[in-house]
Amino acid sequence: MRVIGKILAFVVAAVFVLTLPLTLILYNGGQYLFTPAKMEAALLDLLVEGDLLPAALQTYASEALNIHPDEAQAELARNALATLTLEDWRALRDILLPERILSPWVHAIVEGVFTWLEGDAPTPKITLEMGEIKKHLAGAGGKQLIAYTLEALPPCTPDMLKALLSGEVVICRPQESSDIPLDEIASSYMENAVAAIPDTLVLDQNLFGGAAGLALSSIKLQFNLARTVIRWGPYLGVVLLLLIAALAVRSGRELGRWWGIPLILGGGLTALAGSLISRLPSLLAGISPPAGMPAALGKALPQVMAYLGAKALQPLLLQGGVILGIGLLLLVIMSLFKSPKTEASLQLTQQR
Repeated sequence: MRVIGKILAFVVAAVFVLTLPLTLILYNGGQYLFTPAKMEAALLDLLVEGDLLPAALQTYASEALNIHPDEAQAELARNALATLTLEDWRALRDILLPERILSPWVHAIVEGVFTWLEGDAPTPKITLEMGEIKKHLAGAGGKQLIAYTLEALPPCTPDMLKALLSGEVVICRPQESSDIPLDEIASSYMENAVAAIPDTLVLDQNLFGGAAGLALSSIKLQFNLARTVIRWGPYLGVVLLLLIAALAVRSGRELGRWWGIPLILGGGLTALAGSLISRLPSLLAGISPPAGMPAALGKALPQVMAYLGAKALQPLLLQGGVILGIGLLLLVIMSLFKSPKTEASLQLTQQR
């Protein structure tokens, strides 16, 4: 039975070593995914500094042109969009949606989602105040956006100039020497765009009903299940160590070996996983986006995954080092204890 117990303890120790890094990665990632304040900060950082929002703007602009009633105008716009680089889309993001506008939206979205996840409502209810962006676009932000956009448009032909003067929406850039009242036209376009924006945008069951509502119910169930599993994940290691002790430990020296060595190996493996943080962008660069995902968003996907992966891996170096140190300390201290056989031998020698 003693031999069988040690064999089982060895198997459990191997499971502990292999699962410890994964458990900590999931736990660290869960601290961002399942904590509203951290999730809000991470999402805002991704939108303000990353390429997710520029990719979303590019995708939205491309898809909007697919339903444009004038195919000739749409083709001109596609050609204009094709000249925009990633730096251009980043600049447009900064002009159109600065952090002061994004921040309250992100807060409202995260708060609404977590209220839904922790409550009984079948769908989320998110209210976005649009007053700040309307004020922004009606002022300097709108003028800056128009000026930057015009620079990317193809020059107007004579026919386009006539159409532009007649009040039609024409996708071209008038020459500076032309008599086109560009400022007035641009201001008129922007006023119409701002007027079409509601004061408040409510995302509720009217948007998430039907099949989308059923999908959200499934997501809610999976999210809460994952949160529970990840929250209790670190306790798996404690349970495995206690199981090792029950199967194989009969003395302080054995405790040092059976706990110390797995802790050293598991901590070292955890620290090694943490060292991969600097290689994440290159490791994820070749990842293929899911089928059907727009190309622009697909290009931004590795950056988003690298960002979230870095948040999960960042604490691993410290965590792995601490666990390794505890294992080493335990192994050294417990090795100072005399085994029962050694003590019995000493007593027998003294009696002689």
